[in-house]
Amino acid sequence: MSLVELLTVVGSGVTLHNALSYVSARLTGVATAVATGNVATLQHDATGVVDYVETHDPSVAKAVEAEVAKLKAQATADVDRVRADAAAELRKLAAAVEHAASAVPIAVPAAPAAEAPVAPGA
Repeated sequence: MSLVELLTVVGSGVTLHNALSYVSARLTGVATAVATGNVATLQHDATGVVDYVETHDPSVAKAVEAEVAKLKAQATADVDRVRADAAAELRKLAAAVEHAASAVPIAVPAAPAAEAPVAPGA
């Protein structure tokens, strides 16, 4: 192996190591953001990935956009279904409460008895 080939192999190994270290650091950062619910960081990271992919491979970007649209539609349908289910459950609860309220007898308070006058000095 010549010196040039050796330097190429070592250089590519170093480059690969640096690239993998960077990806690992980014993934750790994303995992931390997910665990803590840091939406701003996630949005920033996602925007950076989109910019990188659009620059380097537009066909992948288009495929990702199509997948994102599909996932958004599924998520919207799921949210709509859950909202409809929650509304139905609340209506059932309201009907049950109304039924229970109609079963409770209405107690009419008795008129207060006339008190006997108190004799002065008693």
